[in-house]
Amino acid sequence: MLLAITQLFEEGAIKENRIEFTPELVAMFQKMGERLSPEYSSRLLIHLPIYHLQSSGLWSLKTEGEIARALTSSHSPKSLMALMEYVQYGFLSSDFYAAMLNPAGRILVKETLIESYFPHARFRFQDVSSEVKEYVKQIEMDFLNGLASDQDEMVYETRSSLFKQQVPKLYSYRCAISGFKMSTTLSTSLLDACHIQPWSVNHLDTIQNGICLSPLLHRAFDRKLISISEDYRLIVSEDFMEIGNSPHSILQFKNNPLHLPSNEAYWPDQELLAEHRKGIRC
Repeated sequence: MLLAITQLFEEGAIKENRIEFTPELVAMFQKMGERLSPEYSSRLLIHLPIYHLQSSGLWSLKTEGEIARALTSSHSPKSLMALMEYVQYGFLSSDFYAAMLNPAGRILVKETLIESYFPHARFRFQDVSSEVKEYVKQIEMDFLNGLASDQDEMVYETRSSLFKQQVPKLYSYRCAISGFKMSTTLSTSLLDACHIQPWSVNHLDTIQNGICLSPLLHRAFDRKLISISEDYRLIVSEDFMEIGNSPHSILQFKNNPLHLPSNEAYWPDQELLAEHRKGIRC
């Protein structure tokens, strides 16, 4: 993973000590792994080094919430999607980050890592960037065309990061329920890419199983305190209550139409919404 990060610094795709889990990072990790260690090509799952590399002292995670929920009983992350629920980004130690900021430092890091861990495969490292770009482009096209990913777990990981990146973008960084538009000058979004049918149910990672929501509305949606009607209006459960008056009230949006992408092909799937509405008292 450190090689992948170094390469993306080299290309200008990473510019600060705030490492987002982008499709480019996932794909670079996978393609470098295939080149440098093909015997492990079926096990190149980036959520493992994202979490366990913390023990090296070179890498740390900015977390939010109870990250233990994303871990198995053996204290290993369940998946990239599970990890991204609780991890905002990763960052490098000050010394390693300083090396990333100049060409000589990046060359030294690459040479040291390859010589230490992949001396037999040093020449396979070349020309991987063009392969990564084509790989990400194809996966993005499949995603935008509504195609579900296959059963390859490595593809799942790239699609997981793509889902988190593309859903807010397709909604113009606007919460579908509140209409509030939130973005930053950083390479991140303040809005969530929310699954209509939970990822854990069937790993359905299409745009039609996604909706862009603010974190508060995301939590209410996941807990089925709110849902969406057949005509794309907000439904509020009878089990939901608000105390006092607040400008952040959810009830103010009840029965309001959603703010959806201009392209209807990206709208939430009606069958998935109907499944979500089950059990909600209205």
